[in-house]
Amino acid sequence: MITTSEVEDILYGYFKNKGKVFRQGTEPLGEVKEERIQLIVKEQSKSKYWNSGFVEVNFLIPNINNMPDIARLGEVEKDLSDFEEYGKHGGVSYTFGTYSTVRLKDEALKCWFVNCRILFESLNTKL
Repeated sequence: MITTSEVEDILYGYFKNKGKVFRQGTEPLGEVKEERIQLIVKEQSKSKYWNSGFVEVNFLIPNINNMPDIARLGEVEKDLSDFEEYGKHGGVSYTFGTYSTVRLKDEALKCWFVNCRILFESLNTKL
């Protein structure tokens, strides 16, 4: 079984080459001044063969002159729109990939971001 903490570790490792990654609860407060990635791991559901759950990955893009950086938002969304990864962790096979993407505005952080909803699945048995 892969725990939600291990899911977070796996995705942190995957996204760390794409920018500054923050685990849930560790991200800076206030207006977004530079790009950052936020991981929010949701609960895992068990089934006979696969455990599955969603992870929200937010790519926060700072505004330019109080306007959204449409070009950068488009690049990020395109990059995230269709990927799938496979691996093993502690002898347990897993896969994760894009379930959906959407652009959203965050008034409090004064930025726009791309939300990528990732479906993370792990085998319910060790091979």
